[in-house]
Amino acid sequence: MSATETRLALIHAQSLSAALIRELAPACVRICVAGSIRRRQPTIGDIEIVAIPAERPRLLIGRPATPLDEVLIGLEGAGRLERLHWGPKGRRFFVPDGPCNLDLHLCTPETWACCLLIRTGPAAFGHRLVTPRRLGGWMPDRLRMQDLRLVSQIPGALAGVPLATPEEEDVFGVLGIDYLQPWER
Repeated sequence: MSATETRLALIHAQSLSAALIRELAPACVRICVAGSIRRRQPTIGDIEIVAIPAERPRLLIGRPATPLDEVLIGLEGAGRLERLHWGPKGRRFFVPDGPCNLDLHLCTPETWACCLLIRTGPAAFGHRLVTPRRLGGWMPDRLRMQDLRLVSQIPGALAGVPLATPEEEDVFGVLGIDYLQPWER
């Protein structure tokens, strides 16, 4: 069985993710475990973490883009992470101690709640969240999800108006549905 096919027990995955969050948190404005760990599933395929990276002062030229990138590069150098993907909105690593993958989803304060909701899952929950009500989902027809933000659609306008939803509870409120704890999703 390959490392990506390995299923972790919840307690092992919680321990690994907590250790990673402790190391990454000083370089973040906010950070939270997501995915099946947050939903308390008995077996875990990978570790998903959502983070808002702290900004680096612009005067520091020649250093990684953010303090979080610096920490990640240090963990790579120490052999604790092996880079699989490094993109503008996310990073993917193999965690040898797992063995499993770490999916690190990067967001902003404005996209935090929607990113955490979608990345906590499960997939069917996320799909229902963004599907219009007329098609059986929870999204009111006047709204849509765009770039991990709830946006009000204005008839005749090319772009919608982003709505303030700083916390998951705010997203549920705008959708007009009761808040569901991650393990209820």
